[in-house]
Amino acid sequence: MPWRMTFENNIYREAELTIGMAERIEEMTGESWAHIAPLRSAKHASVLLTVMHSTRTGEPEDAVMARVKNLTVDEFITNVEPEKEDLPTLYTDGNP
Repeated sequence: MPWRMTFENNIYREAELTIGMAERIEEMTGESWAHIAPLRSAKHASVLLTVMHSTRTGEPEDAVMARVKNLTVDEFITNVEPEKEDLPTLYTDGNP
């Protein structure tokens, strides 16, 4: 399920990931971007927030990572939520 995260008053959505960001996330986690799950791994969570925030703000990754690593698990979980998928709500004979 798609996700969105809020960090320092910025909202980051899974749909906003560029191939470049995904490649950087793969380098930092050692895993394929398709398997990245911010609620299943602290490393995934910290790397995602760091790469997305750094890319948007231009701030160096090491400075962002230092702040991300100081978040409590509760602060992080409270700021991650599923993104509603854009699916039809009305179906006729199994077709939207």
